[in-house]
Amino acid sequence: MTDPTLFLLAEAAERTGLSVDALRKRIKRGALEMVKGNDGLVRVRLTAADMDAVRLAGVQPTPSQPESSTAIKVLEEAVGLLRDQLGRERAALESETASLRAWAEGAEERLQAASRRLEEERSRAAAEAVELRTAGEEARLQAARAEEKAEGLRLALEEARRPFWRRWIG
Repeated sequence: MTDPTLFLLAEAAERTGLSVDALRKRIKRGALEMVKGNDGLVRVRLTAADMDAVRLAGVQPTPSQPESSTAIKVLEEAVGLLRDQLGRERAALESETASLRAWAEGAEERLQAASRRLEEERSRAAAEAVELRTAGEEARLQAARAEEKAEGLRLALEEARRPFWRRWIG
């Protein structure tokens, strides 16, 4: 059926597995070409492409089986294909979920390690701050003692520089 062939609506319905009304609607939509014969009967021009389009639409033309059993078989095949696709999608999602969980667990472990290091650094910084405060206070005390000693030495030097007679007289 490489060349377009003309069929009566009833013959075309039998060959395609579609109803006569479905063929009429396709003709009306322009999906199929109609030719009106000299005898007044409507004929449909069917090509191999038209037959393939009918098959792709999900209807398997078999004149020996009624339309309902063909449709049921087509639907069962479609359901099987959808189940297979669903299984593949589910497996892909489970795989992605597992990898995301592993990444999240690793991130959680890294976060906990970083938190521990932060706490260690905080405690180390607090201890160092206490040590620096203590050292600062000690340095202030030493500075105060050194000032007192320097003041005492300055007074002793002033006393030593005074003439001896002033020291005696007063």
